[in-house]
Amino acid sequence: MPRQRISCRKWIASGLFRLSFTDAGAIVLAIATVTAGTAAVAGPPLSATTPGEQRGELVDVIVGEIGDADANASGTTTAFSDRTIEPAEPADTLVDQVLFQVDQTTPLVPAPQTFESPIGLTPQAREFADTILASRDTSLLSSRRRRYSRSRSDVVFGSEAKFRVSTDAGNLLGKSITAPGVQAKSRSPIITDTKVHGSTVGQLIASGSYWFPARQDLDTVLNKIDSRILEDVIIIKGPFAARYGPGFDFIDFQVMQSPRYENGFESHGSSTAEYKSNGEQWYGRQSVWGGNQDYGFRIGYGKRSGSDYHDGNGDEYLSSYQSQDVDIAFGCDLTPYRHLEISYIWLELNDVEVPTQLLDIGHLRTHGIDANYVVEDSGIFDVLTFNTWYNETSLNGNANSEAKREAIPFLGTNIGPIRSNARNMSTGYSLSGDWISEDSVTTVGSDLRYLTQEVNQFSELPLLSPPFINGNDASAEVNGPVPEAYWANPGLFMERIRRVTDRLTVSVGGRVDVVETNAKTVVDQVGGLSGPLVLNGPNGEFPFVYNPNGDPVNVIDPGTGNVLTFPGVQAELDDLLLGDFDRSFGLGSAYVDADYQLNSEWTTGIGFGYGMRAPTMTELYSFQHISTIFPQQTFSILFGNPNLEPERRYQINASLATDKGWYRARVSGFAAWIENYITFDALSPDFYAFQTVNTDLATLVGFDYEGEMDLTKRTNGFVTASYTQGRDRTRTSNAAASAFDPPGSELRSLLAGTESEALPNMLPLQARVGLRLNNGCDQHSPWGLEVSALFVAGQDLVANSLGEVRTPGYSIFDLRGYWRPTDAVTLHAGVENFGDNQYRTHLDPAGRELTFLPGLPSNTATSIGRVNQPGANFYLATEFTY
Repeated sequence: MPRQRISCRKWIASGLFRLSFTDAGAIVLAIATVTAGTAAVAGPPLSATTPGEQRGELVDVIVGEIGDADANASGTTTAFSDRTIEPAEPADTLVDQVLFQVDQTTPLVPAPQTFESPIGLTPQAREFADTILASRDTSLLSSRRRRYSRSRSDVVFGSEAKFRVSTDAGNLLGKSITAPGVQAKSRSPIITDTKVHGSTVGQLIASGSYWFPARQDLDTVLNKIDSRILEDVIIIKGPFAARYGPGFDFIDFQVMQSPRYENGFESHGSSTAEYKSNGEQWYGRQSVWGGNQDYGFRIGYGKRSGSDYHDGNGDEYLSSYQSQDVDIAFGCDLTPYRHLEISYIWLELNDVEVPTQLLDIGHLRTHGIDANYVVEDSGIFDVLTFNTWYNETSLNGNANSEAKREAIPFLGTNIGPIRSNARNMSTGYSLSGDWISEDSVTTVGSDLRYLTQEVNQFSELPLLSPPFINGNDASAEVNGPVPEAYWANPGLFMERIRRVTDRLTVSVGGRVDVVETNAKTVVDQVGGLSGPLVLNGPNGEFPFVYNPNGDPVNVIDPGTGNVLTFPGVQAELDDLLLGDFDRSFGLGSAYVDADYQLNSEWTTGIGFGYGMRAPTMTELYSFQHISTIFPQQTFSILFGNPNLEPERRYQINASLATDKGWYRARVSGFAAWIENYITFDALSPDFYAFQTVNTDLATLVGFDYEGEMDLTKRTNGFVTASYTQGRDRTRTSNAAASAFDPPGSELRSLLAGTESEALPNMLPLQARVGLRLNNGCDQHSPWGLEVSALFVAGQDLVANSLGEVRTPGYSIFDLRGYWRPTDAVTLHAGVENFGDNQYRTHLDPAGRELTFLPGLPSNTATSIGRVNQPGANFYLATEFTY
């Protein structure tokens, strides 16, 4: 098979740029010794595929998921593979494919072209790069992302999105059967939050760039990306990667890229239409793509709309939405050695009702641009890669509609209008170089992330606004902000992967980072206070009122109604939160893992990782910020803590995998110890006000399992399971200094005792069981069926000190199928939750009753609402490719 000339395959940028061959060498000499970035490896045989062929070949994925898994003369199916790979290869090559890339090759699709790569590697080095990256039939940038050990990572292919009729990228991860340990929380049909092994994802990377939400309780990283434009999503579970930045768990998603055609210019298109009955949801997408042997392009437009869904009991929930997006990609091969890929994403949401959150989204807009430049055989590196990006999101939301206030009774208890606006920005670069030898790949690099964020939360609440506080900048509408802040993070990193013997492969890596962050201390319309809710107390305590100009402040005593005037003490946000907003963090990480083939059927792996992460801007700087920080509670007020220390995580993983031909399985376990884990301190007995704090030690333990068995030539069964248990081991220690507790108080959440309790927001044990059926063809089955059941246990391990409540278990059943009458037409149909079960996940609002003491009559109980997930949902989708 001729080797393909490598073309750049990543996307997003802060604009077009030029980088000459000489400039690239100078940059890597000057910068690669100062900071660290994304890895790249070149040289494997690649087959270029068009977006249409990737999108139109769901059957190819379903062959792996639904089709014939028998080993045969034309190919061998690896464990959990989404495709049939090429015929058996030499023993050492196949060994490493099993070790590193079980189920990590892209779906098999017809290739419109192949090219010879000019990169100057020896045949032995070329073979090792091909093997270690399992990059056959994948692009350069996709293959280099997949070097991580299977025992510490999973891959989900974007072509699975059509079969599972997923919306955003997070929704795909929640429905996929190839990513155990990844939990998806649906905030609305088009907004999904994702957790990895119980921890919030610290780094969410889009093709090398860094995305983060404008408001942590409304939008998410993954809701920005329509799952239908994804090539794949790679999930790394634990601190076992260096090039993504400082963090613990990583999600790296890659959108489809520009195509190439060997025989001159070609153009193609695809039209998709989809309907879901529950909520009357419609989706349409039109895509066109084309190019020749030197350049390619792709343009797509998608439109979604929906109304209120109903649960299994027939009760309706506010969930209407309007969404539209545009994706554009352009790539060109400037010379045989230089390649450029540029991509752009635009998303607009309007009138999005979010049933699980306090606020709805009136309008959200996201722009993201990314550029990737690749130089092969530069003379210094075998491959040099430069990536730069810019993305921004702005949103407006409120809780003022009549329907919203009926759904959340608390909003009707003398609560005035609530509205919010937010914006964020992310920009930066990544520069990396690779050396490829006969038995190793070594990567060094530098990167920089620069982020900004600002959230304004305006409200008229009795607790936060006059007449309770009459002072400087106080008005009927009071702001509870995340003040305008920045977060700058330069870093250096190194990764090396080496085949020690034919059976043993070892990976090592590490990085060092500096994080600088600061925020404004004066913000318009802030009228809040901090301090114990005791006026003229026995120790002279009184509320510390936001008062940047030092004017006299009038406070009404909620107990007596008397107006008390305090001197004009100048107090800004950092005074109220008792900490300096200007913070600097030194961070480091390192890992080592190894995979060893015991024999022809069994493989084992073990790894140890250490990582650090700095607090987010929301965790540091929030002030009386009304949000949904605890999903079960809908309404809460968050105070940040500028004194937070960075988290430190130590994690060990072990795995065992087998491939007996007719049976394939993998089980992995992990244990993690986190120092300075960032959690919350409840500031009131009613669990509506919280402050971020460090706890000395928290632990995570759990396991993942996935297995499949060929029952007959036509049928295949599968099982996946996942469980994570998290505990705060030092709940009563290290209570942070707080302006909200009485002097001398060191009680966290106002409770003594209970040294150890569960961490909040941990999902319970869950397992998925299913059966697939197709027509028995070896490849490209024209039809297929899948029936599956999801079983979720009840969650009894909860954070009682933070007001978390227990939830019961549930089960749901899905039926899915596809039919391809011609090569150009594919039909998908099925029923989700066909038992029409009524259920609520552990992270859905629990309908809690709260009693507010100040500002409302005592013992006034108010409900914050309860939300169930959708009942039965029939869907039908068609795709026409031309």
